[in-house]
Amino acid sequence: MKSNQELNQILSEAVSFVDATRSEYAGKKVMPADVEARFDKAVADMLDAKKELELRSQIDNARSFQMAEGNNPSIMGGVAQDSKQEDALVRAWRGYLRGDNSQLAQIRAAQQVNPNTAGGFLVPNAIAQEIIKPVDNPIFMRQISNVQQINANVAIPRQNTRLTAYWQGETETALTSSVQVGQRDFKPHRVTVRTSASRLLIDQSVINVEQWLGGELDYASRLKEEDAAMQGNGVGQWLGIFTASADGIPTSRDVPTVGAAIAADDIISTLMNVKATVRDRGSWVGSRQFVTAVMKLKDSANQYIFTESAGIGNVLAVGTPMFLKGRPLYESESAPTTLAAGTYAAVFGDFNFYRIYDFLNLSVQVLDQDPYASNGEYGYVMHKFSDGAPVLDEAFSRLQVKP
Repeated sequence: MKSNQELNQILSEAVSFVDATRSEYAGKKVMPADVEARFDKAVADMLDAKKELELRSQIDNARSFQMAEGNNPSIMGGVAQDSKQEDALVRAWRGYLRGDNSQLAQIRAAQQVNPNTAGGFLVPNAIAQEIIKPVDNPIFMRQISNVQQINANVAIPRQNTRLTAYWQGETETALTSSVQVGQRDFKPHRVTVRTSASRLLIDQSVINVEQWLGGELDYASRLKEEDAAMQGNGVGQWLGIFTASADGIPTSRDVPTVGAAIAADDIISTLMNVKATVRDRGSWVGSRQFVTAVMKLKDSANQYIFTESAGIGNVLAVGTPMFLKGRPLYESESAPTTLAAGTYAAVFGDFNFYRIYDFLNLSVQVLDQDPYASNGEYGYVMHKFSDGAPVLDEAFSRLQVKP
């Protein structure tokens, strides 16, 4: 594994080569094949190094936060919990993860629900807060979307048309206009993760089981959520932004490229396919392949457009997103990667109109029977219920490679 110093060196060298190559071939129509191959590799190295440095920075920040918090009371919804009660609950939870069922009553009471043992138990807030902090996870959809915690199915009223005003004479009968209102339903979809660990490893406290388990379960579930937020079909899972659907972003919001490949004009057309109020708050989401294609775009003077002077920020600082036409550009490994005819390349929109509803906190069940018992292991299974989907189609614009 490369050190941070080595990654920073790779990043620096890649950025220098990309900048130098752009300057050298500015105004020239053809870049030699060998130079283009080196250019592509430098771009890939640059993005890889940046992503790894960001992840390490977020992990370090999470560790620093945990050390700084110590035994301080956690704040949930603006209310400080009693630290002694919280510590007792955390100790009970840690015992439960190690197979100690003697304090299940306390765990039940603290959750204000009455699940049976077979259904598992909700993770205590003191630990759950550490699990769900955005800084603990490099996946971004929960950070840029509208996330809410609820305890029942929800139906969001959706206004489909607007009222119309008319200029009329003083005594004329007012003209009638109508407004259509529908609704978008959200219901809990379950995502699960099942794993096991050595009983000896857990019982001897060689690792911090709650921190390890929480981190692993959280990452696995959020990665599944991120996949669905990009390309989910809405059946038993979230509805994705790259999925054409009347319940989310329909094909009427698609902007086909003019040619067979992405061009600079296509970026502008996608941006201008939404109103100014959306552009002021919007963000771009695309794959690594889309980001690479954009970085190689040139204007009519054959100059690379991915520069500060052209209004497209190329910000590579750790923890800071890149910018495309002045708006944040988020790179997702879950977005479509094949920029071929008829496929989607990117989405621009106001992600406040992508709603994520969490129905329950993480629920973890300890599996202490065979085959785990015979193998000298503890088994763990996590359940999480949530739903997510775009709720206003006009807040999004989707770039499609010309069919």
